[in-house]
Amino acid sequence: MDQRFAERLAEAGWNKTKLIELMNELDKEKRDIKIGLRSIAQDPNFEGLVGKKRQYKIHQIKTKERYLIEEREIVRQRLGRLSRELKGMNRAKNREQNFPAAFVAAAEEMLDTELFTELELRAVEILGST
Repeated sequence: MDQRFAERLAEAGWNKTKLIELMNELDKEKRDIKIGLRSIAQDPNFEGLVGKKRQYKIHQIKTKERYLIEEREIVRQRLGRLSRELKGMNRAKNREQNFPAAFVAAAEEMLDTELFTELELRAVEILGST
């Protein structure tokens, strides 16, 4: 993962607005790259690049485009996870007030200690991200 992207992703965290802004920035970069590729394809003497230098430049641009696609997918997955978690929280809020306590009691009774602890830690993460 690109260091700059990792920093931008960490800065966005689990904030939906910031993640959407990051996705839009990645989309803009990708559009700019496509415009650049079209320019190179239409002008055989683009910026004086010919032969191997031209092919190398095209390869660099296409590689950058592949990275942008991968980075966008990471952001999309994070947004999807955030959306699922928010929906789960909303469903839980709309249930009866006694249901969460009953659910925890049932989970504690039915699950082994290790799995229950993992579930509890995940719940803390979800609460921290909303």
